[in-house]
Amino acid sequence: MARGIKHEIFSLTQFERSPAYFMKFIIVKFSYVDNNLCENICNIADKLAYEISGIVSLDLEEKLTSIGDYPIFQLKDIGKLSWDVAILACDEDIFNEYVPKLVELKIGTTEQFKNRFWLLKQLMIAKYEDSYDPVIQETLEYWKTHDLSVFNQHIDVTRGTLDKVFFEEDLPYIYFKTVGGDYRKMYFPPNNEFSNYKGEEFVNGLLDEQRPTSPHLYIKGEHKVNEGDILIDAGVAEGNFALKYVDICSKIYLFEPNLTWIELLKHT
Repeated sequence: MARGIKHEIFSLTQFERSPAYFMKFIIVKFSYVDNNLCENICNIADKLAYEISGIVSLDLEEKLTSIGDYPIFQLKDIGKLSWDVAILACDEDIFNEYVPKLVELKIGTTEQFKNRFWLLKQLMIAKYEDSYDPVIQETLEYWKTHDLSVFNQHIDVTRGTLDKVFFEEDLPYIYFKTVGGDYRKMYFPPNNEFSNYKGEEFVNGLLDEQRPTSPHLYIKGEHKVNEGDILIDAGVAEGNFALKYVDICSKIYLFEPNLTWIELLKHT
């Protein structure tokens, strides 16, 4: 159970204080999941010295018999395994869809199923729990009742916006409002992962990072974009920051190293 401990980062006393130390884990593998995701989850569990009983595949045509040192079982064999917590190796939308189904099948309780970031949260807690930094301690306190988040306690992630996705041939886009009140099309890659709600696709929380309490806020106090300014957006991605001020800037220069976005930005 102690294999894989990183002594330069963790101490045994840290593990003993961890509430999950004596838990046994399984990983639930979905058919579409890259095996690297399961390997990464296993590696984090090893660093925490948590015991993995096995990997349960939901793919009826699963060809693999193991990932790393851990055997793969079919769902029908889950009753043969001893486990306290199941990590679902999937995205949030799939997690929210499948947990009620697994509970209905009496495979486990809602509390026993954790998302793929739960172990990472335990790793971060073990690494930083002795820190004297008050901001770090505030974050650790937040994690006691919340999942990992880009913004953690700084913004309320439950208040995220939903922008409906439309399609122009095979290119998805949303209507984005500028500071001048105009609505412009903002394009996304065809393979972009969108949130699904009642059969329709949405971009979720596009402007979360620009809320007033966000540590990633660009515009604050006297630092703002004014009429006639020249704006340089370095690291454009989909272009929401530059597009917001397209009505009032005299010039906008866009820098984006990811070639995936270049043609889309031209469309936008």
